[in-house]
Amino acid sequence: MDATPTNLAAGHGNPSRRRAPWRRISGGLAVAGAALVVPVFFLGSDELRGLFYYLGFVSLGLALVVAVMGWVWGRGRSFTFLPRTRWGWSALGTFGLGLALTIVPSYVQTTTLAAGNAVNSVVRLGFFVMFLASVVGLWSVRSRAERSVGLVALALAVAVVVPYFLLAAVIEAH
Repeated sequence: MDATPTNLAAGHGNPSRRRAPWRRISGGLAVAGAALVVPVFFLGSDELRGLFYYLGFVSLGLALVVAVMGWVWGRGRSFTFLPRTRWGWSALGTFGLGLALTIVPSYVQTTTLAAGNAVNSVVRLGFFVMFLASVVGLWSVRSRAERSVGLVALALAVAVVVPYFLLAAVIEAH
């Protein structure tokens, strides 16, 4: 007698790639987003550059959202409101710390240039901490089976917005 169960031998244990339309949707959105961002470097009109850049950003952001949500749903998991893992709570707390480092310094009155530079450095640190929180959040979704809708949304928002601003700074420098 064969020790392999018939349903596993027939391939019933793993979902078919054909039943995962989110992969095609996410891939199509990513290709469309990249195709929309590339002309930004070659267009002369600022209005057209802004339009193409914005549409590419929206398409790439949607591609990331569809990919992560499809990945979670594809494994038969449902979403929850609050984080369920230690890493999920850590990512949420780190995001809160980064948000505080970004918002609180704007209420500090500075009178010297050195103090103003220190406040700007703290704000930059806050954005960096929020980006690290998004990396930890995405890692907790990927590796620790985190299913919190809020955490996934925050992580995706920060993970998409920071590269968007960095690319905008590179494009504006040209």
